[in-house]
Amino acid sequence: NGQEIELRRVVFTAAELFINPAIAALEEGGIPFFILEIIRKCPSHMRSYLASNIILMGHGSKVDGLLERITMELAMNGPQNLIFKVRSFPENQFGGWLGAQTFASSPFYDQSMVTQEDYKSVGESIIN
Repeated sequence: NGQEIELRRVVFTAAELFINPAIAALEEGGIPFFILEIIRKCPSHMRSYLASNIILMGHGSKVDGLLERITMELAMNGPQNLIFKVRSFPENQFGGWLGAQTFASSPFYDQSMVTQEDYKSVGESIIN
């Protein structure tokens, strides 16, 4: 009938909340924010290793394009001297085991261990 209607396209998906929770008025950071925070809190000699061994697990990690988007966000917002490698595996149900295996085979495993004796003598601050 010749009538014009202006439509505005708004793309809003639940997966975007993984990256940018602010779109739902949430103040928490998204996955890339927390990955960067964790890496920043680690000793500097471990950061490169951690950045190149990021593994997404769980059914949410299967969202199309999520892995690429997180990689892009990390590269854009993280330290320029780090190379971020983000992966996911089809065996998501084994996530805990895969993460533990990766950590246990890393060169930082032995120096990261805290014994019960250490914990009792130093206290909670030993893990911070």
